[in-house]
Amino acid sequence: MKKTLRPNFWLGNGFAVLLGCSILIVLTSAEARIFTSTDGNEIDGEIIAAKRASVVIKVGTKNFTIPVSRLVDADQKYIDEWKVEAAKSLIPKLDVKINPGVNNHRDKGGDFDDRAGSFDFSISVENRERGYNLQDATGKLVVLGRSVVDNDIYVVQQAVSMNFSVEEGKTEEWQGQEVRFEYDDSGSVQGGYKYYAYLFELKNSSGKVIYQKASQKKFETSIGEGIGLSQGEYADSALKKRGRR
Repeated sequence: MKKTLRPNFWLGNGFAVLLGCSILIVLTSAEARIFTSTDGNEIDGEIIAAKRASVVIKVGTKNFTIPVSRLVDADQKYIDEWKVEAAKSLIPKLDVKINPGVNNHRDKGGDFDDRAGSFDFSISVENRERGYNLQDATGKLVVLGRSVVDNDIYVVQQAVSMNFSVEEGKTEEWQGQEVRFEYDDSGSVQGGYKYYAYLFELKNSSGKVIYQKASQKKFETSIGEGIGLSQGEYADSALKKRGRR
């Protein structure tokens, strides 16, 4: 007859150790479950984290790390399913580098437009999360130009989406197309928009935001609003839409 035993049972048989190492995937809440070892013993607890070959089970107020191979097939299948669900909420360790490639110079050939500029963005994503492959993540880049006449008016000079699938320890790079612009910020006649800032957001395949960045601190609290803008739309300093050009 099977017995539901205290967690000390697992320690006595070398199956588990107190949690003292890094966690791969963590979920703050999970359903309680009776886990069964391959020799028929049971403990009642809930998964709070998982790594490649082990699972962390909380029993009462203590956490225990148990090799997955020492559990029955049904429990191993449950753990695999748990990992899939937990990965949807994971914020992985990523190193994201964004290079605007901005160029700005005088336009000697024009009368009204005395400045010519361009940007040519590249974005690299390095996956530093151990045991985790970033699959089918979606990024969106929004590039803002600021009016040379009214500093509180912006236009979306570029809005583009891209996909990233990056294996553990690997880096993937996206290269955007060059965008050119002209403006006049001197003399009696001024007009146009010059490059000012960018917003970038990355979502996993489940739609959860796992990375955000605004190149200007003033936009950090309104990234979500700005990411929703489309190319050619105007916005105010709070990145609220103000029509299209």
